[in-house]
Amino acid sequence: MTEAEIIQSSTALTEISATATAIYLSLISGYLVVAYVAGKNLDKTQLVVVNVLFVAAAEWHAFASALYGSQGQAMAARLQTADIEGGAMPLVIFWGWFVFLSLGVIACLYFMHKTRKGA
Repeated sequence: MTEAEIIQSSTALTEISATATAIYLSLISGYLVVAYVAGKNLDKTQLVVVNVLFVAAAEWHAFASALYGSQGQAMAARLQTADIEGGAMPLVIFWGWFVFLSLGVIACLYFMHKTRKGA
């Protein structure tokens, strides 16, 4: 790959990561609103459906954000080290970002639990 192609690829991967993060934040916000407004009124089946859909969608976008973001960082790192031909994806960036976003999902589930308990 040429230097221009690496820059273009890195930018595209970072844009995809930013989009996935924006969708993730929208899902988090929507879930928190539902938890606060209607959490106490949901029956068991509704609660399970809402939680499963939320966790699946949020974790999918957290994974996409972490994956594409870390790949974009790896591409940018190639330019700095002049390693145009290869290089491993920085797993520390991937797992750090994915765990951070996953903690947000867990915090939302805890908020729903506390809202339903009335605390």
